[in-house]
Amino acid sequence: MYSVFAHVNSAVRCLVVKTMMRKLMVGAILLGILFLATVWITGSLLSSSVNQPIGEPPSDVVANAVQFPSLSGATIHGWFIQGKENSGAIILMHGVRANRLSMLERARFLSGTGYSVLLFDFNRSL
Repeated sequence: MYSVFAHVNSAVRCLVVKTMMRKLMVGAILLGILFLATVWITGSLLSSSVNQPIGEPPSDVVANAVQFPSLSGATIHGWFIQGKENSGAIILMHGVRANRLSMLERARFLSGTGYSVLLFDFNRSL
């Protein structure tokens, strides 16, 4: 009788272990999927462009509105600040989720030293 009970007990233990292993694997897979989805969504939100109206240049900056086509077919908008003749030109490019307004202080400084400055938006801000 002891040997039959021991056999049943080991079979039950084996079934319990298999069930726990399945649950752990399913849980690990679901956690992995949740992690990948979180990384994907966060990356998409942080790297997507911010389309917002920019308007005219500030009154203290003498700039001309410019636009030109990109290779993707979008129209790139920006401002060009004319500098002193033979002083060189600088193109200012903003960071991710920003626009040309984030580069305005640099543009003021550089144009004040005589450089021509082009500020433009990678996204479709106007």
